[in-house]
Amino acid sequence: MERDIVADAVVVIMIEKLRKLKSAEAGCPALKSQVDKGIPKLKRVYEFLKDEGKKESHTEWTDRLQRVLYQAEDDIDIFFRRIVELEQRTITLVPDVLETLCWKGVLFQKMRLFLSNVTRVLKDQHLYSKGAGPDSSSSIANKVRPQYYDRWRRVNADQEDTAENTSIFRGALDRVINDRLITGDDSLDCIAVIGEKGSGKTYLAWRIYNRPEIKKHFPCRAWVHVSVDHALKDIRYAILKQISKQVLKNSEHMEDQEVTQALQKELYDQRYLIVLDDYDDPDSLYELLMSLPESNKGRVLVTTRSQYMALAVDYRRIELENLGEEDTVKLFKEKVRSSEINLQDKDIKKKIFPASGGLPLKIVLLGGLLMNLSRETKNWHDVIEREQSLTDILTLSYNYLRPEEKPCFLYLTLFPKATPIPVRRIIRLWLGEELLMGQCDDGLPVNPEDRGEKYLEDLIQSNMVEVVSWKPNGTPRTCQVVTPLYDTFRRQAVDLALLHIHDQKPKDSGPTQAELDRFKRRQSSVRWLAENSNITSFSSSDPYIIQRMRSFNSFYTRKGILTRDLGKFLRAVTSQNSHRLLRVLDLEGVYKPYLPQAIGRLVLLKYLGLRSTVLDSLPDSVGDLPQLETLDIKNTNIVHPVSIWKSKSLKHLYLNGFPVDPLILKRYIGSGFLPNLRTLSGLYVSSIDDNLVNVLITSLTNLTKLGIKSQWSGNRGNNIAGWVSRLTNLQSLKLVMIEKDKESNTKTDKEKDKESPPPSLPSLPELRNLFDLYLLGRFQKAEANQLPSCLKFLTLSKSEFLDDPMHNVGQLLQLRTLRLLSDSYVGKEMSCSDGAFPSLRVLKLWKLTKLTKLTLKKGCMPKLKELEIRKCPNLPFDEIHGLEHLESLEELILTNMPEGFVRSSEKIPKACQVIEVQPEEHHDKGKDALVSTERPMVEEDGEDEEPSSISARADLSGVHPSAPFTE
Repeated sequence: MERDIVADAVVVIMIEKLRKLKSAEAGCPALKSQVDKGIPKLKRVYEFLKDEGKKESHTEWTDRLQRVLYQAEDDIDIFFRRIVELEQRTITLVPDVLETLCWKGVLFQKMRLFLSNVTRVLKDQHLYSKGAGPDSSSSIANKVRPQYYDRWRRVNADQEDTAENTSIFRGALDRVINDRLITGDDSLDCIAVIGEKGSGKTYLAWRIYNRPEIKKHFPCRAWVHVSVDHALKDIRYAILKQISKQVLKNSEHMEDQEVTQALQKELYDQRYLIVLDDYDDPDSLYELLMSLPESNKGRVLVTTRSQYMALAVDYRRIELENLGEEDTVKLFKEKVRSSEINLQDKDIKKKIFPASGGLPLKIVLLGGLLMNLSRETKNWHDVIEREQSLTDILTLSYNYLRPEEKPCFLYLTLFPKATPIPVRRIIRLWLGEELLMGQCDDGLPVNPEDRGEKYLEDLIQSNMVEVVSWKPNGTPRTCQVVTPLYDTFRRQAVDLALLHIHDQKPKDSGPTQAELDRFKRRQSSVRWLAENSNITSFSSSDPYIIQRMRSFNSFYTRKGILTRDLGKFLRAVTSQNSHRLLRVLDLEGVYKPYLPQAIGRLVLLKYLGLRSTVLDSLPDSVGDLPQLETLDIKNTNIVHPVSIWKSKSLKHLYLNGFPVDPLILKRYIGSGFLPNLRTLSGLYVSSIDDNLVNVLITSLTNLTKLGIKSQWSGNRGNNIAGWVSRLTNLQSLKLVMIEKDKESNTKTDKEKDKESPPPSLPSLPELRNLFDLYLLGRFQKAEANQLPSCLKFLTLSKSEFLDDPMHNVGQLLQLRTLRLLSDSYVGKEMSCSDGAFPSLRVLKLWKLTKLTKLTLKKGCMPKLKELEIRKCPNLPFDEIHGLEHLESLEELILTNMPEGFVRSSEKIPKACQVIEVQPEEHHDKGKDALVSTERPMVEEDGEDEEPSSISARADLSGVHPSAPFTE
């Protein structure tokens, strides 16, 4: 039996726990001595588990090691909890001091026992005499670093893969699109894409699904990833949620026949495309097809590994074969994104092609593996030469991650399969789980958020995690684990009791008694718990014990009486009988969960995620949580309780855009609360006077991300500009200014401006860390010297500038993305001069209704790749001058522009593709289709906001993958 390949992640977590203890108890020599002895021993264990050459299995030994580590982790966390509870007491008495010393003494004894147990574990594998391995703390060299972390330098939308240029995919694309999807007859047609695991089925289907001509031909589309234990009703319901004109009330309680009737009604006389990803049941497929409208213009595209599915669809199938040598070289070179690795084509053909056998997934993973091997001293030729099976390559990809990246990677498998996860959520969850506590080589701490982004970048570059969608600024919006890795490592993490998926059962193929006993043991010590079905019982006799739980993530969207079950569960978690060690409570997307007042007992809680829960209130005790670092109440109906402004540990606060009383801000922020706040998003303050500005300037000095909305009238709007210009650590700013008396139409804008001019644009040149700026609302003229030279992403909306902004903005040498949205410019002519925008990649001109002429002079925008013109009704194609000078332009996107807008192809650069997109009103809503109608309104022009994960609740989530070669 093969050993557990992810057990080293538990060792890494324990090493970091010991480091935390050493730092917290630096003044206690006895405890520090125990920790100093324990870390080298654990390093030996880590090196043993990491060594891919040791294939002999020791399941009993791994179980014993797991119990030793988990018990020690429990002891340390219980100690921390008791110390925090003592510190919370208003008055410190002599008995409290003695109790603290008593707890330290107890922990000292338990650490001695822990060292003794670890020593025995080492002797069992003859490791005791061996030297310690290298320090497991990842080394982020503390060289001359910029003042801010250069975000996503190695991973951005410019590097999106172009693997479809390989011959096998190019041929399959043409065949499926031209021969079947568009040019077929008007009857329902089903096409199967067949191939082995890792052959690129999902990749091909995704490329087809998102092709411009497909979007145009099929205004009604749905994507469903089919889980192993799928039910036909679930599949139909997932389709209905995406193509329905409106979210049906109580639709989750509909009978199967009702769902079928609703589906037929919605699809009647529609051109639709339904993609069923990873479907392997031909009988249920036939039944599903029979429930779709007959004699319609519909197409169903199925990806499968099953040859039986091929027989079910007869001749309508595409079989994917492995790549040849030339295509292997092309794909491999694309996936190795490092200047340190310079492989010649002959090396790839000699080593990589035989090792991969031309299987796309193997090629991609080998590319990522070389990225990680470039940090190691081992010769990659030796490693790859002897590893050829997919399982071996998967194991190698994991083994050569940085040590601290391994538990981060495994944590992502808590999410349902094929579920895009917002990057914002990933980083904050890692932070809450204390997985980002490493140090620099010289011992200086690294900003944990920066460390988290670097870990995620590494996982993406290793091709173990894939970017599903991008933000307009070119950075990743959502990610997910590559499917074959998900299948392998989630199972391993569950077997190790690191995580548990509620409702998961032992394998059906007759487990032995030993396997059943191990299953029960691992459930009783589970650390991370994910709820995919309703938790209805949770007593001490349950198959898993909540006392040891550190993370609870719910992906079960319940309504009505079922919310009571979650409430009972949370009461049990916060009861006096529980250890109360919970650090993460993530209920994002769960409908109105019940939060007990006793949540204040969870003194170790660091992350509370309530986004899109539509909650109406928040327990006051939340503000008393002493270690809470992230609170997310965006897309809720919560009227901000005063208690949240009293927190001293909050670092990331996501509000819902409801008004905040300026007096409350003055009282609490001015009293020293929220001193460590780095993210403040969704803040709405009706007015900001000079006194409040002075309070904010002196208190919130560590902000790196700010999203704020306010009103302006008279000089009131200029106060906020004075505050923002003093936030020298700011990296991202979204500033929304609303005219206080906008509803009054008795005066013209010019008359109003004379009496009360728009606020001045904040002077931002001193904000040398600011790279992303979003301005919504009217401001006075923007001068180039008012913007920071380091700005990379700029969005303007409803600014109503009369003067052409291109002259000033074009002088920003590092600007990569410029979005001029609705009425940001109300002039008639726009011109870009020679040398303007030297780094610009993306330009979007949206709803500039008065624009009649656009001039692009030779020498401007030399790196532009994408130009989108959306709903500019008075801009004729003939009045776009100089388009032919944009030699690097790859896409000209015309959205909501008149048909036949492009009258002459001579003006289009040779390598440029013209994409005409018409509005898609209610169809193809993807995951947004699953959002409840009770969800509060979000801000206008909020395209760059992270999406809610309400839809990402199950395998049948209806989300769109963008993963290369997940299947």
